[in-house]
Amino acid sequence: MRIIVTDRMTGKTYKMMMWLAADKNRVGVVHSEAERDRLYHLYEGTIKKGQLITLSGIKAGALRGRHLDGIAVDNLDLMLSDLFDRQRVSMITMTGQAET
Repeated sequence: MRIIVTDRMTGKTYKMMMWLAADKNRVGVVHSEAERDRLYHLYEGTIKKGQLITLSGIKAGALRGRHLDGIAVDNLDLMLSDLFDRQRVSMITMTGQAET
């Protein structure tokens, strides 16, 4: 698993979108429907519909029955904040290859 940790506005989402564009059988998970729609508009023609989903979409079964080549998660910090009722997550540990 690749882990990209950099400041805001440094190209993390762009890297994810290019990764998605390279294989139409990959999906990206974003924190909100508004962000999903914004990215579809911004990258129109680069990725296909259904390649961006939200956590609520996953809970509703958006991944059921799909056999994917990979999943990317954009802005995990925002999703964790939502998961913990907007409380600040102070530390995360995980295994993977960090990129800066």
